[in-house]
Amino acid sequence: MPISFFIGGDLVNDDGIKYLAMAIVFQAVQDYKKALKHNDKVEIHNLEKWFRGNKYKTLCSIDGDYLIKKIKEVMKKWD
Repeated sequence: MPISFFIGGDLVNDDGIKYLAMAIVFQAVQDYKKALKHNDKVEIHNLEKWFRGNKYKTLCSIDGDYLIKKIKEVMKKWD
């Protein structure tokens, strides 16, 4: 479903909508990193479920499982 479905208009190409979608995904990535760092199993589970869900897929074209894998790789390098 395009983002415009949720806001009731034909704004899929609007830069503001794209930046908002990027900001939402960016914040989820930051939250996931923090959850991994603190071994917060509930938050990790919730975010992994979100990355694999339809809301994430509406906002981002990067495969959720791929993103999870890459974030975990980065976090291992920082340990």
